[in-house]
Amino acid sequence: MRVERANTTESQRQGITAMMDSIASDLRAQGPNAWLRYFESNAGFFMASDGTMAFPSNDSAVKAMPHIAALLRHADLQWGALRIDSLTPSLVQIATPFAETLVDSAGKEMKISGYFTALAHRGEDGWKLRNAHWSIVHPAAPTPSPGKLSKPPR
Repeated sequence: MRVERANTTESQRQGITAMMDSIASDLRAQGPNAWLRYFESNAGFFMASDGTMAFPSNDSAVKAMPHIAALLRHADLQWGALRIDSLTPSLVQIATPFAETLVDSAGKEMKISGYFTALAHRGEDGWKLRNAHWSIVHPAAPTPSPGKLSKPPR
């Protein structure tokens, strides 16, 4: 994985790269519940997706995860070039494109991609996500062909 970094120590680069690699491999092997070990377990944690609050706290993520795991049989998450920007020795901004293949409990496969950003904090248990945001690429709305345009009402 290519890593771009701004004012980041080698220790931060290694720690964040290892965490991001572990997230992807644990998610693939263990399913959605694997996410919980990478979320900070305090009330300050939150996750948003496309401008909507997905989890306003770690408690909400813990409560929702069994339902998500029941619906999602498999997830294969691939990170793109990772950007790590050091804010303090124990706090970094992470940004990376992603591509993910999701398989639901009925076997239906869905592919999504987009951009992931997060703050990661290094505490006693190593690096954890303090917050996260997913921006997902959505298909563009179809453009009507010129011959199909309706005439405006008069």
